[in-house]
Formats: sequence, structure tokens, C-alpha cells
Amino acid sequence: MPTTVVNDETESSESPPNSSILLADEQHEQEIVIDALEAVEVVGTISPLVILVGVGLALIFFLSLTGILLVLFLSGTIGGTFQPLRTEPLQVTFDSSAESYWKIEEETELQPDQEPLVLRASAFADGQYRLMSNVPNELFWTTAGVMLGPGVYEVDVMFNQSETGSGAGLTLLMHEEGENDQFLLYQIDPDGFVWIGLCQSGCEIVMPLTGGGWYAVEAIDQSRGGTNRLKVFVKESELVAYVNDVEVGYVFDWRISGVGDVGLLVESGEVGNVSADFDNFSWQPHNTSAVGAP
Repeated sequence: MPTTVVNDETESSESPPNSSILLADEQHEQEIVIDALEAVEVVGTISPLVILVGVGLALIFFLSLTGILLVLFLSGTIGGTFQPLRTEPLQVTFDSSAESYWKIEEETELQPDQEPLVLRASAFADGQYRLMSNVPNELFWTTAGVMLGPGVYEVDVMFNQSETGSGAGLTLLMHEEGENDQFLLYQIDPDGFVWIGLCQSGCEIVMPLTGGGWYAVEAIDQSRGGTNRLKVFVKESELVAYVNDVEVGYVFDWRISGVGDVGLLVESGEVGNVSADFDNFSWQPHNTSAVGAP
């Protein structure tokens, strides 16, 4: 009879796992879950605070940057060639170019077998500042490059030559040069008319602010070469215009605001051929006892 050999290793079953090890593993897993839940709770508590801090820092940065840009703009570092905002009164007699803010320029057009035709020019002549244009239906102006604000603007205007539709006067509060410019315009013509309005985009858009356009006044000296003293009182949303100390226009408009460059201007009619002299420009800020201020 064959003998059966029993192998103890194969016949015997594996030993049961140690119960203490199982308990330790379960406890460790529970601790991991608890730690995770606590982490989620902490994150949920901190997140709104972190967001508020981030928003606050971003706001502080934005305000700081805005302040820096404003300072640079007012100092003339950016935003064009404007000088810093002026707060002291300004007077210009045009006795020489050295004491004036306005520039000298001339644009000509060559003609066959003839002298070049002067299209437009600005120059100092006989102690005055002269603007002229031979281009039909043109507004030609030049600015001082100085930032002025509310106050009283004054200048003497004399027509040397003019045709129907000509004018001369002041540009005020020019906010920006180029395609996006905007400024107030106050001018007279030698036939006794006044125009007060707003120019935008290089005067491609022209809007009268009173009178519907040109309107007649009796205060203008219509004699050839006669001197007319223009005065404009400007403050927030208001403008009062005078000729020879006679009020000739009042405007209330929200677009009359801020500060800007100041300039002188001539307008030619259908024929062109306009020339005017300017003298004794002055500006008194609104916060001083300006002469004649309402």
C-alpha cells in the first residue's frame, strides 16, 4: 500500500493578520481624512480675506499709477508739449519773440515763374503778433503751449486786410492737439459780427454755442485798422464774452470745463486773404481779483 507523505507547509493555512496592525492602518486613514477636512475648512475661511487683500492692493496700485500719470501730464512730461499748469497771471505784449510764447512759422506754395505764394504765416511785426491766411475758408490758429484754466482772457485785435467771412479772435481750453482736440472759439469780424462756439477734431466739427452762428453786435469798431479789445471770462460751465468792455455773449454749457492751451486765430472767407494783428494779451486766474471779472 503506497505511503502518503503529508507536507506540513502545504497543508497548513496562512496565519491570520495581526489585528493591531489593522487598527493602526484604519486610525491613520481616519487622521488623513480629518486633516484634509480641516485643510478645506481653513482654505474656505482664508479665501475671502485673500481676495479682499488682493483687490485692495490692486486698487492702491491703480490709484498710485493714476496719480503718477497726472503729475507727469501736468508737468509736461507726457500728453504733448504743454508747459506745467500756470497759476500766476500772464501778460504778453509781443514786443519781441523772445518774451512771447507764440511761434513764428510760414507755409508757402511754389508757383511757375512767380514768387512763392504764402499760404499762411505767423510772425512778429511792429510790436504785435500777426496771423494771415490766403487759403479760402480756413481756420488758422497758433497756440502758446501754456496750460491755463478758468479766469479772464483778453487781447487786442486789429484787421489789416479781410474779405467777407473773415474773422479773428481767441481759442481757449484746448484739451488735446491733433484729431482729438477740442477748444472754445471766440472771434469777431470787421463787419460787426461775433461768433462763439466749440471746435472739435481740428475744427472739422464746429458748433456755435450761442446766437446760432455769427450774430451782429454794436460794440465792434468797424473802421479799417481799428482796435477791438476782446475779453472772455471763463469758469466751470460758463463763459461771458465782451468787446470793448461791452458784454456781447453768455454761454452755459457743461463742455466748458477743465484747463487747456490758449491760442490766437484767424478765419478766411471764400476768397481767403485775411490778416490780423494781436497785442497786449493777458490772463488773470479766476481765484484772483481779475480786472473786469463779473
